[in-house]
Amino acid sequence: LLKPFFKNIHIPPFTDPSRIHFGAAAWASYRCKEVIQIPHNIALLGKSYTDKDIEEAIGFKDLRNIGEIKYNKYKDFDELCEIVAKHLEDNKIVAWFQGRSEAGPRALGSRSIFMSPTRAENKDILNKRVKHRDHWRPFAGTILEDRVGEYFLEAYTSPYMLYSKHSTTDELPAITHEDRTCRIQTVNQDQNPRVHDLLTRLDPPVILNTSFNDNGEPIIDSPYDAVRAFTHLDIDH
Repeated sequence: LLKPFFKNIHIPPFTDPSRIHFGAAAWASYRCKEVIQIPHNIALLGKSYTDKDIEEAIGFKDLRNIGEIKYNKYKDFDELCEIVAKHLEDNKIVAWFQGRSEAGPRALGSRSIFMSPTRAENKDILNKRVKHRDHWRPFAGTILEDRVGEYFLEAYTSPYMLYSKHSTTDELPAITHEDRTCRIQTVNQDQNPRVHDLLTRLDPPVILNTSFNDNGEPIIDSPYDAVRAFTHLDIDH
């Protein structure tokens, strides 16, 4: 529909009744003849947390009863990013928690589970070990915005993972459907700098990206949610 009918279209990431207040606020601003200032990334309007919040979550007694939680501190994000990239290259399952949480049903790199999209069996591995979903439900992906044309027929941006594109490569079997389509998220430095930095260290610059939760559970939000989910799911790192 996009190609033949629209030159410019904006679909927000929360296309369901739970975000009707955003539309109401935009409509009120319009009626009051105010300039509507949409944030650069309206998907990432959730809560953010401090290092102290994270340290407290790791130390919660009800979580520690499960067993000792092993964790490392890194000197900076670059060091952590290099290690995560290596884990993904080694075909490990990585849970990723950073910044403000997503608004809407899509995991967009703040509360996500990542895995390499380059092996077809990863879809079934992730489903069996972590997500426990119907076998026919696909996984989506995240790609560098300026590289999307190398892997997909439709080169337009898709920051909220709402468009389906046709893959032109055989390198991404874990996120490519039977009809060669994929629901892909595009990322640039301004919208999500940390995910962007991670993707620049990968070849191809694409990750399988699914929400950080088990089937039937909401997407995690807080550090406590993250640690609790990690201790209950078969995630490597």
